Amino acid sequence: MRLSYTGELGWELYHPRSHSAKLYEALLDAGHEHGVGDFGTLALNVMRQEKGFKMWGAEMNLDTTITDAGLMAFVNMKKGDFVGRAAVVDLLKQRPKRMLVQLRVDSEDVEPHGDETVWLCGKVVGNTTSGCFSHHLRHPIAFAYLPPFLAVPGCQVQVELLGDLRPATVLPGPPMLPHTARGKAAR
Repeated sequence: MRLSYTGELGWELYHPRSHSAKLYEALLDAGHEHGVGDFGTLALNVMRQEKGFKMWGAEMNLDTTITDAGLMAFVNMKKGDFVGRAAVVDLLKQRPKRMLVQLRVDSEDVEPHGDETVWLCGKVVGNTTSGCFSHHLRHPIAFAYLPPFLAVPGCQVQVELLGDLRPATVLPGPPMLPHTARGKAAR
C-alpha cells in the first residue's frame, strides 16, 4: 500500500498467524538502526489528524454526507453509473449545511479531544469531532464541523475547553501533507 492510516508509507504483510512473533522480532531487529519501534493509539491518532485523515465514528458516521466531510475528491462522477450516483447528484444540488475543517487551537494547558462546542459571537456554531496536540504545529488541532460561511481558511472562532473559550483558526489544509513518506509541514 502507498500510505497507511498514519499518512506514512505502509505495508500490509500477509502471513500465517503462527509466524507473527518471529516476523515482528525480525522487523524490529532489521529496523533498529533506523529507530523502528512500537507506538500506541494516541500516536496513531495524532499522526492521522496531522495528515488530515478522517476517522469513521468521529469525523464520519451514518448522518455524514460526502460533501459534509469533504470526500468528493474520492467520487468520480465521470465514471458512469454506480450505486449511489443518483443520491450524489441530488446531494450536489443542495447547499451543504456544514463542512468539516481543521482548526488550530490556541491553548497551552489543555487540548481538544472531540465533542467540544465551537463558538462565534456568543453562539454555538459547530462542534469538534476529534483533536490532539500537533507536534508539527506545536499547538492543539481539532477537526470540527462548521457552517459553510465559517469554513474559510483564517476564519477565527472559539473552542470551549474545560469551560473556557479558546481562540481557534480554520486551517487551509492539514498540518502535514500525506503525499510523501514523511510529509512536509504545511506553512
